[in-house]
Amino acid sequence: MALLEIPREIRLSILNFVISSPVNPPASPSKTQRGRKQLRQKAWLGYAWIASAIWQLPPQSSSALSLLLVNKQINIETRHVIEHAPDKYHVDVMFLKDYGLWTTWSIPALPRTRYIESVHATFRIFEPQGLKTRFRDSMKFDYTSIGPPWSSWSLYQMLMSLLRAGPGYVYSLRRWDYEKSATSQYVVKNIIIDVLAPSDGVEHKSMMVNNKDYEERLEWLSDDIDDNNSIPMENRLATYMCNSLNTLLTLDYDSLNYGALVYEGVQEKIQILVNGRLFREFNIEEMEASISVQYFGELPDRTEDRKEKYQKWKAWLAERRQRMKEGLELDNNRPVEKII
Repeated sequence: MALLEIPREIRLSILNFVISSPVNPPASPSKTQRGRKQLRQKAWLGYAWIASAIWQLPPQSSSALSLLLVNKQINIETRHVIEHAPDKYHVDVMFLKDYGLWTTWSIPALPRTRYIESVHATFRIFEPQGLKTRFRDSMKFDYTSIGPPWSSWSLYQMLMSLLRAGPGYVYSLRRWDYEKSATSQYVVKNIIIDVLAPSDGVEHKSMMVNNKDYEERLEWLSDDIDDNNSIPMENRLATYMCNSLNTLLTLDYDSLNYGALVYEGVQEKIQILVNGRLFREFNIEEMEASISVQYFGELPDRTEDRKEKYQKWKAWLAERRQRMKEGLELDNNRPVEKII
């Protein structure tokens, strides 16, 4: 039976399945080395452009593109499906020790509004094998002078890029007037992160370094997560991600400028799953209601200035989140670029 002979309701369901199904992720990192580019962004509120640990493939052409070219009837029905499809997106992230976060986005259609229903991220763990040296050492677990290690900032950069540039980071951050776009440009209702057990058939000794360097760097590894081989690797990574998110959302002295963006752009929850089962949930709505920053530094003049900026931001945030609940147009004129 020809496609146009099928009842319209069934045909629309077929088109919706084809358009909305996630792109098949790469079977292994080595299959998609060519074409990956390092995402560069102004990660720290105006301080500097830095190279991130995120290696992305250019977003692939949507299945809708070929369907639009079939004939006039399929073109009309494909446009109908795109216009009514929920704003749900998926990204596959290959977690490569030392070699970064390799993303492959599924984007059936660009967001119609700034409100996105959900983003589902699948994290798959791989031992780096047969990869080009240009990727090496792009994700470090060393601690920085501002608190969390570089690897935690890499996870934050993924969140920031999503909220400020949209799914697939389609809109280049370099084109923006940074001071005028310090807050998120998109609102994501829910973010679901599913960490899967490794399936590459390799013994994963460490989450932080590849097996070749494991014995040499054993004393340097974290004693609370990464040296306990009795814990499955996916649980270790999920725990690390939860600790990083908790630090970010606590809004202490080191994380206040950065965690603020998450409260401005995530409406309800961030869920961490392990192999499809809930591991931990961050209820952003509840956490926003109990934000309490206690420490703003030691110098009295700077402390008072920061407290004043924080109060302005918090009042603006309360109004913004109320408008988010109602799906209204949002004010992007953040009262302060950064608080600390």
